Parts: sequence; structure tokens; C-alpha cells
Amino acid sequence: MIIINVNDKSGCYHVETVEKLCFDDGWTAEMLEIELNNSFSHMLVLYDEKQPVGYICYRELFEVAEILRVAVVPAYRGRGFATMLINEMINQLKNAEEIMLEVDVNNVSALGLYKKIGFEPLNIRKNYYSHPDGSYTDALNMRLILKTEYRIIKN
Repeated sequence: MIIINVNDKSGCYHVETVEKLCFDDGWTAEMLEIELNNSFSHMLVLYDEKQPVGYICYRELFEVAEILRVAVVPAYRGRGFATMLINEMINQLKNAEEIMLEVDVNNVSALGLYKKIGFEPLNIRKNYYSHPDGSYTDALNMRLILKTEYRIIKN
């Protein structure tokens, strides 16, 4: 496995492949490229050989980082790869003192991952996520306060 920084359009197409396998509302390569054009946005892609199998998209603006998306394709889940991506993101942060994210309250595996890492719940956004069937679910806002020293998160 290798993690590579995405910094061009071809990398966005690799991320789009992961998006399609992981989300009903997957971001397109064009949407990813628009996000990546922000100077404070970053993407890391996890590859198995030449196959993209996961990624993380985040922003770092001054003392706050925000995870926008983190995904691992279904065949690779449960092996610590999301933790690996978050670790690498933390390693690459320059000034962030905390990391923010929001997660669907029904996404049990993501909630477990974030709690294991040390994210703490902040508040609920009612009916934040819309679904193809017309239903809505709440989002839980979470925060991780970073220590002054870098720490490796155990898988």
C-alpha cells in the first residue's frame, strides 16, 4: 500500500473511482478538481499496486482542519486503511490544532472509527443528509483536539 498526494486532474479521476464504489452521491472528478483548486484543500489517495482503494479529502485553514470525505472501497474495509489515511493527514498538517468533521448518525462503522481515534461529539445537525429515497438523517459534528506531539493511531 502507498499513499500519494493528489495534485492534478488525473488523480481526481482515481478518487472518482473510489467515490462511485462508496457513496450514492459520489463526487465527480470535476467536483473533486474544483475542491482541489482551493489552496487549503488536500487529497491523499491510498493505492494497492496501481488500484485506488481509498482516499481522504480535507481542508486546513489556519488552526482548524476539516475532514470532508474519507472512504475505503468495500473490499478493503476493516483493515485499518481509513485510520492509515487519517494518520497521514495528521502527519501532513502544518498548523492545525484541531480536526473537525461531520458524520451521518446512522454510519455506525465511521462513528466507531472516529470515537476510537479520539474524536468527541459536539452537536447534531438535524436532517442534514438527504437520501435517494427522499428521507433525511442527522449529522453529528465531531472534533479531535491535536496534541502538541504527533501520535500514531493504533489500528
